[in-house]
Amino acid sequence: MKKVEEVADIVFGQDDDQRITREELQELLCDAEQGETLKNLIRDVDLPLGYTVEDLHSMLDGDTSGSLTKAEFVDGLDRLLFSNHFQQTCILLSSIADCREHTQRVLRDV
Repeated sequence: MKKVEEVADIVFGQDDDQRITREELQELLCDAEQGETLKNLIRDVDLPLGYTVEDLHSMLDGDTSGSLTKAEFVDGLDRLLFSNHFQQTCILLSSIADCREHTQRVLRDV
């Protein structure tokens, strides 16, 4: 949990209402001052092999707005890292249900 907060503090600073896009997150990773620290913290989170920051951003962007709030970022990482198998299954099934619902709305509008 502490690592998640450390990453969020670097990404968002002290402004809890700030949003960050995928591109801004990538730029932050290249930042001379914060980039290495952020890369090391993300590495410590132990994302799957080949998983990029862009993948992480897309996964945490539940409302598909193209940007993340600090709350979305922290809550999403906490769920990803600290949920048990049952909780992960619930999250996955809920996401699938959201996709089905969205697909049905699109089909009705066509």
